[in-house]
Amino acid sequence: MELSKSNISLLIIDHSLFIRERIRMRLSRFKNIGDIFEADDNNSGLKLLDYQQPDVVLVDAQYDNCNISEIIHKVKEKKPTTIVIVLTNFPSSTLVRRCTEIGANYVFDKTTEFDKIIKFFETIEDPEFAAQHEI
Repeated sequence: MELSKSNISLLIIDHSLFIRERIRMRLSRFKNIGDIFEADDNNSGLKLLDYQQPDVVLVDAQYDNCNISEIIHKVKEKKPTTIVIVLTNFPSSTLVRRCTEIGANYVFDKTTEFDKIIKFFETIEDPEFAAQHEI
């Protein structure tokens, strides 16, 4: 993972306003977070990707209107260095394997691993923290 700069841009694609606000609130304490873009569905997220090239994309895997692989492919096609974090309420081994095979860097369970999202950004902000903690 090569991401250690200031003004990191982030795109959050999740149907839940609660989840998007929770992520935004928790990340607001980090000095290195710049623009945070939000989309409430994958189609809106795909449109944002036409105009923005975020450093990190957080995307909900559970949508009926768009395949998660389409989002991951488009992100990696536009900017291969973008970190893709897939969020899900149903982290099956099949989903985790499929997402990582097509380019997702991480797959986190929203219910039990939400703090790993925050830990990821802590590792970017503080290299000493990263050396002592595994995501």
